[in-house]
This record gives sequence, C-alpha cells and structure tokens, in this order.
Amino acid sequence: MPSVLYSTVCYIKNEHHHMYIYIDGAQSDSTEVQATSEFASPDIDIDNIDSSLTKIKFESVSKRKNTNIPKVIHLNNLLHVQHIKSIRKRKRNVYISTDVLNTFEPISVTELSTEGNRATLNKSTSEVAVPRTPVLPRSYSLSRLFLGQKSTETEGHAEYKFTVKLSYIDVSNSIRWGIKRLEFDVESEDVANELCVNLNLCLSTLKQRPRHLLAFVNPFGGKGRAPVVYEKKILPIFREANVTVDTIHTQRANHARDHILNEDLSAYDGLICVGGDGMFAELCHGLLLKTSLEANLNIDDREVNIKRPNLRIGVIPAGSTDAVVYGTTGLNDPVTSAL
Repeated sequence: MPSVLYSTVCYIKNEHHHMYIYIDGAQSDSTEVQATSEFASPDIDIDNIDSSLTKIKFESVSKRKNTNIPKVIHLNNLLHVQHIKSIRKRKRNVYISTDVLNTFEPISVTELSTEGNRATLNKSTSEVAVPRTPVLPRSYSLSRLFLGQKSTETEGHAEYKFTVKLSYIDVSNSIRWGIKRLEFDVESEDVANELCVNLNLCLSTLKQRPRHLLAFVNPFGGKGRAPVVYEKKILPIFREANVTVDTIHTQRANHARDHILNEDLSAYDGLICVGGDGMFAELCHGLLLKTSLEANLNIDDREVNIKRPNLRIGVIPAGSTDAVVYGTTGLNDPVTSAL
C-alpha cells in the first residue's frame, strides 16, 4: 500500500488531475493511489522520504488516457522544479446597444424580367423589408468601446495563473534517454510555493546525485567537437539539474592527469571526461595514481592491491571512437551519458 506524502489538485491543459507524491512500498508503477482532493500533508517530513521509492503520480479525474502525460515520474529522474506566475489571458466581450442591432430599413428590390434577347426593367417594384447589416455609428466604434470599458488589469486586479514546471528524464527508450517537461496549473500561489518546496526537499535527499563536478574538456580530440558538445548539450543539463561545474580545457598531453595529482579534489563529487578514450585513460590513471599515493602504496609492486578511488568518473563521448562509453550506456550519445 503506497504512503502518500503530499497530494493536491492541478490542471494539465485545462483538464482536472490529482497529483501525488508518495512512497511506493510495492515498487510498482501500477500501484493505485486513492484519489482525494484533500492535502495528505501540507509539509513533507524529510525523515519519511525514501529517495529510491518516492514517485510523483498524476491521475485524471475524467479517467481519460493521455499519452503525453507521464503516468509516474520517479524522484531519481526529476531534474528541476520551477514556479511560473503569469497573467491569465482573458477574452473580452464586446457589448453593442440593441437599439443599433435592431434597426432595419426597408429597401427597394427591383425585379428583372427578360423579354426576348433584351432585359427590361419591370415597372412594378415591390417593397420588401430586408434586414440590412447594421452599421455602427462613430460613437460605437470598437476603439471607443474598449476605451469606455473598465479593465480589471488596469485597476490592479489582474487575474494570475500559477504554473509549476517539471523537468524530468525520459527513460521510455531504455538506451537513449532524453529530457521532457510538464507544465500544470494549481489553484493558488500558496499551493504552487508549497509544492515546489516539497519537491525540492525530496530532491535534496538524492545522495547519489552529484552537486559539484570538475570537467576536463579535450579541445583537440574527435576533430575538435568536444567544446561544442560540452557547451551546447552538456552544460545546460547540469545547470537545469542545479549541478555546479568547474571546467578545465586541457592544453597538452597529461594536463588532466597532472591537475588531478597536484590539486585538492575534496570539494568535488566526481570528475567529468569530455573527449575520447585517451582522455578517459588520462583521468582514470591520474585518479588511481593519486589514490594510491595518498594511501602510501608502492605502485611499482605488482602484488599491491590498488585502492578504489572515492570519486566517480563520468564519461561524455566526444572523441573519434568512444569505445569506453559504449561499455557504459551502449551508445555514444552525449545527452544520455550526461543524464
């Protein structure tokens, strides 16, 4: 039975939904959550959050299936939460006096009769009352109507809508991952703020997610495409996930290895390699050597068990072959590797 941490109502493309943050004890996406319009809890207790089992679920009140709305978003796949406040667009109704619309003028309808090859006007004419399209006098011009109306926005009573925007990892394709975004409206600004606080609280429990990384970019390998891949595809993902990155563009061979050996890396949660197989080898050797030296191990002794480093290495493919990255994700897609 799932344990609901928080629930509220929301509107996705004007369709009414129930939204839940819950702990799925059954570890199944098909777990049914009982619909309710009441808040399960206005504030989530951080001690109740199990990051590996926490999920976000949307249920349509009308039970209509919409393939564009994810059924479940795992907390591990949630990247970013944003609250957007905007003025709701309103349709103005133009009211015109009925005295103008009900004004009719009888107009003369002349009948044409043909006699032989000549068309002659029939002398008899009939007076038929035909409604003529009303012509608005100058006093009823649209500009005067708009100027004459009182706008709630101009009086400081603008109607706002409160939108929450989620960015999450789409893993529907098990090999090639991507980013999708979902926007939904809530009833008040308090609910929007409350929801964002609770979701960000849940994100803070993801201990395995890095917060501060050191990236090494090889500007020479892979026909020089590494800087472009890094700036255009990788950095935006890290920024959206609130991951700070320090970047070093290597200038020579073993630049990355020497930096790893000589600098303090305790402030970082991991290293990022943006390049090819040679760049990865340089980072891997430098990190193994640094860990061994810190543990006072004799690296020249073949019988010594090398100590495993505490830092992880993330591999972003931007080389010519990228054989190493094929062993991590199965393809050389920079976005998938970053995610």
